[in-house]
Amino acid sequence: MGKGTIENYEGYVIRLAEYRENDVMVTFLTPNEMLSFCARGARKPTAKTHLVTTPLAKLRISLQESPSGTNLKECEWLTYPDAKDEFLRAAVLSFLAELTAKMLPGEEPSALYPWLDTVMSALGDPSHSVWTLALIYLAQSLRLSGYGLDVDGCVVCGKKTDIVGISYDEGGYLCRDDLRSDADKRDARTLKILRYIFRLSTADVTRVAFSSEECRPLLFELTAYLENMTGITLRSLSLLEKA
Repeated sequence: MGKGTIENYEGYVIRLAEYRENDVMVTFLTPNEMLSFCARGARKPTAKTHLVTTPLAKLRISLQESPSGTNLKECEWLTYPDAKDEFLRAAVLSFLAELTAKMLPGEEPSALYPWLDTVMSALGDPSHSVWTLALIYLAQSLRLSGYGLDVDGCVVCGKKTDIVGISYDEGGYLCRDDLRSDADKRDARTLKILRYIFRLSTADVTRVAFSSEECRPLLFELTAYLENMTGITLRSLSLLEKA
């Protein structure tokens, strides 16, 4: 971007950092790249650019390069799932925002964008399971970061039949012969869900819904796995624990 030129982008607000009085530094994810810019005066509720202070808002923005850096000139609201008074939906949005902000530095932005866009679009429809969407997005974030679980066969011997467990230490499925601990054993339904969430495409995201009773333990297991592998902790989990 040349100095003084204005360029337009569409994407999601990922991270916000207060900068001087009423200004905010914004990390913005587009289909092709991650951008950083200053939104001057955006923290004022009456500012035309105030929309940019909403994490995970999908916006159309105009940026201009100046001697002091890249600045937001205009922004237009495209979509944002309204949580209204629904605590669970608000908790999931908080989880998605924090997960995206903390995972993106280690991922290729163009690879993650389609998943975020698909999940955020689905969250706008109250008929879709928010627990399922959160679980799918977590699994795909792990996969794109190189920490996806191997759900094609036993990680020890490679056998694709008689799969009875999952080992987070080993990184995937275990067959009956290689199961060393009852703590790693899982029922057939749980193993099927794990295979689905790590192998599906974006076109499949809204084609299935799992119950909250099925999603909750897997989501907390996978976030514990995420922390163990990367050191990333998610404060928003405390909200999901209450949901």
